[in-house]
Amino acid sequence: MPSGLSRERPFSGFGETEFYPSPEEKAAAILESVVKNHPFIDGNKRTGYVLMRLLLLEYGQDLEATGDEKYDFVIAVASGKMIFAEIVDWIRQKTKRIKTGG
Repeated sequence: MPSGLSRERPFSGFGETEFYPSPEEKAAAILESVVKNHPFIDGNKRTGYVLMRLLLLEYGQDLEATGDEKYDFVIAVASGKMIFAEIVDWIRQKTKRIKTGG
C-alpha cells in the first residue's frame, strides 16, 4: 500500500494505550482509512469493505446486514456522510459473534 496510514491505523497507539481498542473500532478505522485515502487507483471501497470484514472475522465476529445495507453503509462512509463514531456504531449494531474452530 502506498501509504502506511491504512495498514497501521487500526493498530496504532501510544505506549500501552491503543487508539482503537475494540474490534469494531479497528474495523471502522481500516474501512475509513482505505475508503477515504484512496491508496489504490480503483477498488478502494471494495478493498476497505473486505479488510473490515476480515478484521472482524479475526476477532470472531461478522456482519449481519443485507446487501443493500452494506452497500449503503460503504457509500455513506465514502461520501463523508458518516463520521468515525457513526461508523463504529453501525458496525456494533450489525455485528454478531460467530463460532470459531471445530
